[in-house]
Amino acid sequence: MTVTNQLESFVARGRHPRNVKDQREISFGLAELSTNEDLHERLVNKGGISTLANLLGTCQDSESQQFAALAIANTASTNSLCKEIAKLNDVLESLVDYVGNEAGDPIGRQYCAMALGNLLADPENHESIVEMSCISALITMLQNCSDGRELEAGTYAAFAISNIATDCSYHERIVDEGAIELLVALACCDDEEARRHGMISLRGLCGTKSNRQKMLQKGILDPLILLSRSYNKDIVKEVSIILNCLSSEDENKEEISYRAMSTLISLLMSGDDYVERHS
Repeated sequence: MTVTNQLESFVARGRHPRNVKDQREISFGLAELSTNEDLHERLVNKGGISTLANLLGTCQDSESQQFAALAIANTASTNSLCKEIAKLNDVLESLVDYVGNEAGDPIGRQYCAMALGNLLADPENHESIVEMSCISALITMLQNCSDGRELEAGTYAAFAISNIATDCSYHERIVDEGAIELLVALACCDDEEARRHGMISLRGLCGTKSNRQKMLQKGILDPLILLSRSYNKDIVKEVSIILNCLSSEDENKEEISYRAMSTLISLLMSGDDYVERHS
């Protein structure tokens, strides 16, 4: 059977899956196809994504939901298809509802957050996704992460938030939901990928003037000083950018100069042109 025939068969079966075994075979089959980037456009055009969204929203089997969410996330990694995927019926609703469901399967929620993060990489999708209470759902995932649970889920949530935070018009909503404290906590965790996405989100939020003093008040300075010593060059770059933004506010200059001057001097001597320029 050709790949196209396989895809069409899964889509046809997905309209009325007979039982859990059927749901798993369909979602796994489409997830397997989604690992091939050359098939992403066909998955969208031939109804594969709509089938997956239907499975995610209606079936009760967590394994089927996991594979359905993963397949959507994989396909949404092709940026040129993000606008088209976001316009399909029930796709965004299914993803946001699943992320916001604290009783939902943790792995399924992670994949849904990853799918939203990929879709949010296209700025044209921001408004439609945010208006579905996406920020509240993602903050819920971050709260679980800050309690020491579901660290990987927090990483995916921060990834999605970092893409929303590229648009300053949503900064107030993100901050009002309590994101700063949660992202600062994520930036202090032991997982390098989680720290990186937390830092990228905080750097985005620094783009709004009113957030810079709030960040200092919420305790961001100590984590920045600690992370400036990281062996990960990307983390150090994020630290230098955030410190640069924070110190641009007159209200922050005294505290930063008193508590972080030695850190800034170290960054100035790092040997990295990018880091030294921002420091």
